[in-house]
Amino acid sequence: MSEPTRHGEPAAPANGEGLLAFLRARPRLRALVLGGAVVLLAAVAFGWWYYGGRESPDDAQVDGHIVAVSSRVGGTVMAVKVEDNQRVAVGTVLVEVDPRDYRIALQRAEADLADARAALTGAQAGVPITSTTTASQVSAAGAGVERAQAGSQASGREVEAARARLNLTQARLREARANAERLNRDRDRQDLRLFKERTYATAVALITAMGFGLYASLVLMPVLLQTLMRYPALQAGFVMAPRGLGSLVVMPFVGIAIEKTDPRRIIGLGFLVNAVTMYWLGMLNLNAGFWDFFWPQFIQGAGLGLLFVPLTTVAMDRIRPEAMGAATSLFNLLRNIGGSVGIATVQTLLARYRQTHGNVMVGHVDAYSPAPQILFNNLRSSFMAAGADVTTATQRAYAALYGMVQQQAAMLSFIDGFKLLAVVFLLLVPFVALMRKPQHHGRNR
Repeated sequence: MSEPTRHGEPAAPANGEGLLAFLRARPRLRALVLGGAVVLLAAVAFGWWYYGGRESPDDAQVDGHIVAVSSRVGGTVMAVKVEDNQRVAVGTVLVEVDPRDYRIALQRAEADLADARAALTGAQAGVPITSTTTASQVSAAGAGVERAQAGSQASGREVEAARARLNLTQARLREARANAERLNRDRDRQDLRLFKERTYATAVALITAMGFGLYASLVLMPVLLQTLMRYPALQAGFVMAPRGLGSLVVMPFVGIAIEKTDPRRIIGLGFLVNAVTMYWLGMLNLNAGFWDFFWPQFIQGAGLGLLFVPLTTVAMDRIRPEAMGAATSLFNLLRNIGGSVGIATVQTLLARYRQTHGNVMVGHVDAYSPAPQILFNNLRSSFMAAGADVTTATQRAYAALYGMVQQQAAMLSFIDGFKLLAVVFLLLVPFVALMRKPQHHGRNR
């Protein structure tokens, strides 16, 4: 028997039977215990069902692949049918593409199919006609082969005839070449026979000498202007221009004078004018200015205008018309040859004259000549005043003095060249008298 507790309540039982009697005495407590047991059993059963088929390791990883999704056809997207991170199944429509381009392509393909079917129908209808036509073409081809064989035989005969004509033509060609060689030899002999005419031979000699002096002076002047006078190319061209201006002024009057006077007088005057202008240029020095070159150039151009037309007129005056081509060719050829010889000669003499004058002038520049010593001292003093030391100033003074000597030697060589050309032109004047007086234009040649 349990002892009563305080406040008249019975004491809790100490064993199982007492626990059951305790729960029977309290119906609410008994209902709570039964409910808790049922909930516990249900939780155990759910846990066994949920976790029974799954492994639960200590460490786990989740792996996935990103797959690009694209459409089979291209086009403009009209609408998107899914949301981000939405799970989709196979066959689910993702986007809607504009179908208008494909409808147009479909219609075009259907039209091509219709055309192909129509062509097939027409080809099937034309098969009997084609077969008949092919048979006739085979017959015609056989006839064509026979005609071709006959034509081939005719062509063979024509080839043989052409070969015979070719052999004949080659024989005639060899004969023509032999005749041409014979004519060339005769023409060469005729060209040389032209020099039997005294007037023509003298005119050719004069034009050759004139080419010598003309081209030689044309070489000397630009070199002098650009090397010693320090003219740029454009200004040197301006200085050379008066020569052409002089010829331009004189030429019209020469044509009139030939009709009224003996052309030999005009030729002699031309050679004299050229001799004077060459000597005039040979009197210049390094202090010459533009006008010092202008007037000699202008007068020389006038003198050349007095030579070209009259000399050509006199040279061709007694030449037969059939030999005129050969005569003019030789005339111009020898003039150019004379010019080439003049250029080479004057260049060679210019170098030799410069070396000769340089050697002579250097021999006068020594320690015992007062003028060079004064000039040397002045040059050294000017270099020292510019900031150079004594050694450098002395070297520069020697270099400057040597440069002056070489410059003067070069100018003397040009002077000698111009004077040589003046002598050449002057020596040509007496030879003008060897030419016969030209016939009047109204008489037959």
